[in-house]
Amino acid sequence: MNERELKEHFVRVAVAFEIGGWHDDDLVVACVLQQLLGGGSSFSAGGPGKGMYTRLYTDVLNRFHWVESAEAFTSIHEESGILGIDASCEAENVPYMLQVILDQLALVRRTPVTQIELERAKNMLKSMMFMQLESRLVLCEDIARQFVTYGRRDSPLEVCAKVDKVTAQDIQQLADRMFRSAPSVGAVGHDLSKLPAYDNMEAYAKQLAQLEVS
Repeated sequence: MNERELKEHFVRVAVAFEIGGWHDDDLVVACVLQQLLGGGSSFSAGGPGKGMYTRLYTDVLNRFHWVESAEAFTSIHEESGILGIDASCEAENVPYMLQVILDQLALVRRTPVTQIELERAKNMLKSMMFMQLESRLVLCEDIARQFVTYGRRDSPLEVCAKVDKVTAQDIQQLADRMFRSAPSVGAVGHDLSKLPAYDNMEAYAKQLAQLEVS
């Protein structure tokens, strides 16, 4: 936790759970889940093409007026990685923000995602990949990274085929796997006095992990 001034007068919090690394079978599933959760800033301009129908827009940014931003993220390394939600709000709303983040992640575990939002997330992921690969610099980096990591390179069409195979059950199983580990929590801002004790956040995550899966 870090107490310091940000450019905006908000507290930024992030909650994440452990997922696999670059060689994990759930790597593509994690990428689809990140797109499905989506999110951004409450003042972000744009339409559906920018992800305005993602979970964090429809269920968080459009529902809680005090949420300044909420966005899903992944950080993946060789052996392990994390998937979580980064959000910002006024200091007095930090306890509620942490609860909202955990609730959103737990909801994916507890209830299967709809086919419509799953297909939308897949299409967003594929379109993002193709747009990125239009840059020769990104294309060269992708080739190099894949050869260093896997010893070969999957073509964009091969990656798309893997994305298309992801099911609602795969998403739910990954979320269930995430909640078997303790959450990682980070916070930065001008006032962290309202930040709950980590033991309380961990206990709440354990309660959510015990809820029945439908």
